[in-house]
Amino acid sequence: QGTILRKGELIEFVADDLQEKIRRSSPMSKTGSSNSRPSSLFQQSPDDIPPIDPSAILELENQARYIADNIDLLLGNLKTSLHKMSARGVACLSAYKDSVDYTCDSVDTSIKSMYALMAKCEELNKTVEPVYQLANQIKEIKRLLDLFES
Repeated sequence: QGTILRKGELIEFVADDLQEKIRRSSPMSKTGSSNSRPSSLFQQSPDDIPPIDPSAILELENQARYIADNIDLLLGNLKTSLHKMSARGVACLSAYKDSVDYTCDSVDTSIKSMYALMAKCEELNKTVEPVYQLANQIKEIKRLLDLFES
């Protein structure tokens, strides 16, 4: 029982006396009294509350202990995993640092060797310069010999 309203594609249903219907469907309502105040709905006497089952409380405590133990185990495993990951991360960074240091040392040694080679080449070039002069003299002598023979 209520009113149906249609606004375009929207359909609304407004129930008549909704509070009374809720009051009647509530297990706390007293034999359908329709003129009870809303504040009286939430008041219960101690006789209306069922007794607490001790085995249910024990079961709840056991479940709570079981869950707490599982959480402790989970956190312990998480801690161990995080420590292992951190150790691996540190090992990787250490290996990276060592490889960079080794590469820098190798490049430095290569550069020094290259400069030493360049210095030796310049020294050799200066040392060989008289040989070029000697080669030119030999060519000149050959040319003169060819002139005398002809």
